[in-house]
Amino acid sequence: MVRQVSGQRWKRGMVGVAVLLCTWLHTLERAHAAAFVIDGPAARVQLLELYTSEGCSSCPPADAWLARLEQDRTLWQRVVPVALHVDYWDGLGWRDRFASPAHGARQRAYERAGHASGTYTPGWFVDGREWRGWFARQPLPAAPRGEVGSLQLAIDGARIDVATAHPSLIRQGSVLHVALLGSGLSSEVRRGENRGRKLGHAFVVLQHAQAAFTAGRGTVRMPGWRREPVPRRAIAAWITATGNPTPLQAVGGWLPAAASPTTTPTTTPTTTPTTTPTTAQAPLSHASAARRPASR
Repeated sequence: MVRQVSGQRWKRGMVGVAVLLCTWLHTLERAHAAAFVIDGPAARVQLLELYTSEGCSSCPPADAWLARLEQDRTLWQRVVPVALHVDYWDGLGWRDRFASPAHGARQRAYERAGHASGTYTPGWFVDGREWRGWFARQPLPAAPRGEVGSLQLAIDGARIDVATAHPSLIRQGSVLHVALLGSGLSSEVRRGENRGRKLGHAFVVLQHAQAAFTAGRGTVRMPGWRREPVPRRAIAAWITATGNPTPLQAVGGWLPAAASPTTTPTTTPTTTPTTTPTTAQAPLSHASAARRPASR
């Protein structure tokens, strides 16, 4: 009799565990279904970095050139652009509200690694290497041909997961980088070299986080990112090897209006305009030389 009661209790307990497990799996499935997912292409996607500042008079043409990529058919499919505002111009009359010391540190790390000839603005990098072709009005260099594997990015609240199943991207000691981007931004500059100008910005890095990318997976958290008033949002992610700034692969896309507190219409990440690529057009007129501030 005692054994029979124990067996019944055991059965009831197992039923309870099964119910809890099913409930958990259902909740997990619903959460995954509710997550916003971006599937990147298998072909190599270039990471284009612009180091810029509202305090530098040579930077607005570079900012305008970068903004033209919003209408480029290669956007997100062949190139992921990010604008990193540096703070080493802030002491010369105007404090850039988008600047971060981490951005200047990242640019200087490129110089120390031998990937750049100096630290200056506007400074361009393609796949972790200095690109001075912009000053000669050259188009972006073509991305390497062939497939390297795709990255999948999933957003669920403050959690951002990036994963891949491609063996070439699963390496020991890899690092995941995730950047929240803002477009349609502008500033009325009242002091400094750009005094009296209204500067427009696109693909501005508003938040940046990094984490270990282990066994083809990595996760970062960006709490509070939805509260920032941004007309148009995008997200970018890329992976690198530890100690090497060269991206192995990148992924990015526009975020839907539902993910933003504003009602500015956005396109889905998989939709690309059919206009002529910016890289094939004559670049906007711009300064012929990069500049460094007199002091940092």
